[in-house]
Amino acid sequence: LQNTSRTALLLLAGPAKQPTMPKDYLTSLPPELFDYICRLVHAYDPETFSSSNQYLGSISKAFLPFARQRVFPRLYIQDERKAERVLGVLAASPEAAACVTSLTLSLLEDALSTQNIKASVLNQAISNLVRVKTLSITGAGRFAKALLSPRKAGLLPCLEDLFINGRFVGWADPLAPSFYRNLARYSSLAKLNLNIKSKHDGRSQRPKAVERIAMPWSFWLLALSGQGMDSPTANVLAASLGSQALSFFSYDNSTRTMSDRLIDLPKSVIQLYLAQPHSMRDDITPALEKIPWVVALGLGAGFHFSTILRSLSRVLPQLIQLEVQADNTLTVEDILAVLQGPQKVAGLRLLFLHSPFYGDHATSLKPAALISVVEVAERENVALKGKWGELAIAAKKRRDERVEAEGGERAGEAARDRESCGAGAQ
Repeated sequence: LQNTSRTALLLLAGPAKQPTMPKDYLTSLPPELFDYICRLVHAYDPETFSSSNQYLGSISKAFLPFARQRVFPRLYIQDERKAERVLGVLAASPEAAACVTSLTLSLLEDALSTQNIKASVLNQAISNLVRVKTLSITGAGRFAKALLSPRKAGLLPCLEDLFINGRFVGWADPLAPSFYRNLARYSSLAKLNLNIKSKHDGRSQRPKAVERIAMPWSFWLLALSGQGMDSPTANVLAASLGSQALSFFSYDNSTRTMSDRLIDLPKSVIQLYLAQPHSMRDDITPALEKIPWVVALGLGAGFHFSTILRSLSRVLPQLIQLEVQADNTLTVEDILAVLQGPQKVAGLRLLFLHSPFYGDHATSLKPAALISVVEVAERENVALKGKWGELAIAAKKRRDERVEAEGGERAGEAARDRESCGAGAQ
């Protein structure tokens, strides 16, 4: 046998139904010793930055379960040929597919076409992914469409997070609720993330009545981004799915402002997460005033923080959670305004301070500058979270330790001075 990736995958997959293996010296060993041998064989090669996972199964059938558990849990594939091969393996071997917990495909839009892979193979692969929790599909429009419209109940029983990034070719309106009716068949689905690259053509219309889709109790977040989010049916889809949380990530040259997107926000949405390019700088305060039921708000870059944060106590009286992403316009005073003073958000209990986008790092607030925010948050019983918040807490701790050490040194010097004075007086 040649030690190629293809051979190794086939060996790992094995036949659809494995025959009972005769006991050999490996399978007869105590479990602890067998696991130790597996770890020795599972050697990491520092020169190739890879392990021998894919070849482990070719040494002995006894190694197959160990090898599968380490090769298949998190699959990330960018090559169409490899994707076809792996999907074939997952379709042929329920044992291998059952080891997958995360599958990411990053392919061209027309990848996995009918000319290259049969529908029966795709369907069987989906059926066998009984433990996958995260699916992220870029391109591969045919496969993405199959995932967004499962053909029967009981498929992907552990799926929690579904991310589809593509052009949605052939969809009259990619956000029309009718396309998502069957998502209710995913019994554990929690988050649906759609990045629609195709531009909204302006033909879709808001339906007169909202179609209710009976999503599982676990579902809570609809995240939308890309050009297709300009469709007027975006909020309708959120209402149809009964989303508790809605995320809008706007893009450059969008035809709609963030304020436009908040018009007719369904009352099921009580958590809102918004981000947009710096160039837009939309003041969404008037729009927020019309949705006072929101209890959690997340703001990425691209907003007038000074205006919005100082208005929250008035426009969102039920707010208990606030998330802010640092950028070059956010000031310490902006953050302190929601924690104390006349513009304090009385019900606030959680404040997330997230790290800035890569391009904003040089000009944004540094965690050490946020020590006063940490002190006020502690006093007001507001939990401070997020990467920038954690770094600010660490900066305060270092400062306090330094001050304590300096205080100890001064106290020691004072004691020595007193002793010297006493000795001189004698």
